[in-house]
Amino acid sequence: MNLAIAITLGAAAGAALGWLGWRRPSALLAIVLASFAIGPQWILASYLPRSLLALALPAQKALLLAAVAANVVRFGVRRDVASWPLLAVVVLAAQSVTLADLDPRLTPSVMAFAALDLALPWSLVHLVAAPGSRARYALLLALLAAACVAAGLVLHLLEVRGLYFGSTTRGLRLHGASNAGWLACLAFAGFAIALHEAVRRRDPGFACLAAGNALIAVLTGGRMGVGACLVLALAYLVFALPAQPRITRVGTVALGIGAVLGLLLVSASLVRGYHAGRLEDVFSLTGRDTIWARYFQQFLDSPLFGRGLGAGALGASYFDLPHNDYLRLLVEGGVFGLAIYGAAVLLWGRRVIALVAPGERPFVRALFLALAVYALTDNILTMVPALVPFVYLALILGEPEVARPDPPRSKPA
Repeated sequence: MNLAIAITLGAAAGAALGWLGWRRPSALLAIVLASFAIGPQWILASYLPRSLLALALPAQKALLLAAVAANVVRFGVRRDVASWPLLAVVVLAAQSVTLADLDPRLTPSVMAFAALDLALPWSLVHLVAAPGSRARYALLLALLAAACVAAGLVLHLLEVRGLYFGSTTRGLRLHGASNAGWLACLAFAGFAIALHEAVRRRDPGFACLAAGNALIAVLTGGRMGVGACLVLALAYLVFALPAQPRITRVGTVALGIGAVLGLLLVSASLVRGYHAGRLEDVFSLTGRDTIWARYFQQFLDSPLFGRGLGAGALGASYFDLPHNDYLRLLVEGGVFGLAIYGAAVLLWGRRVIALVAPGERPFVRALFLALAVYALTDNILTMVPALVPFVYLALILGEPEVARPDPPRSKPA
């Protein structure tokens, strides 16, 4: 009976989404992006079997692909960005079945999901959104972290799930309607988007959103999320000052103030250790050293061609993943695979920067640098929140910056 109800509801939801994608593709995309504020695999962990929970992440990505496809049908697709990372994934897949020391636990579905992880972020720049929709989408993306916290508060009041969870090294950590690490990533994305919109549009509302996202990142206890916000703000300032006179003095001052506040926040978190009882807990890798040692040994077992696509995602849970995308690529593709994939991403990034309006290149460079640093200690290529910056890149390419002239100065009498 329950299965029949679930199938009926699923069919009805699928039909509704199909109709929406055909009639209102922009609304479908907005709904799917808004759903990123919820982490069903975390909320339902106590209510569903592991087999069903494992489908939550692929389902969210599949919905995003469906929404992107609906917009492609209506508005077209960008053809001026070569899909080098997609080609690299094809090479890695061929390498996995021919040259790699294939992990016997790998199944076709695991390899397919791994290929999706490696291809999806870079492919999102081909999205063409509705003309004039950048501001609305930017606001939605910048509000996702706050929506996650609000949804978590509702779940907390309904006694479905707590708003915080305890950490042995960092006290209470905010996780909202998701996981603390995922919320930190969502806050980083919101901070980056809001900061750039505040600078380019001289909008104090987006400046407040940037500050709010930075605060959420701090409350999650995600040190790398806070660090990525700081890297982005400082890099944005450094890249913008010498080469981009279009960045106004007001915007430059705002970036400087933001960078100083970021330094203060990071310094405070390091001193207090997010309520850590011992100083060594402040610099704890929270188990990553053990995880890295295990995956590095897997890399040493097959250093040239790796263990096959998906070999870095065979842990019992998300917490067993490598938490380092470079190490993941070494395990799955070996030195050869990492070189192929890394070269493809660099070629892709170079092309994207060339297509971006000159006034927005400092931000895009800073975003790429922050994501590269973030990937050192987290699963950026796996997390759904990490797709948000790439959607924003598509918006930047589709609706470039239009410089606003400074207001005329009154001449003295």
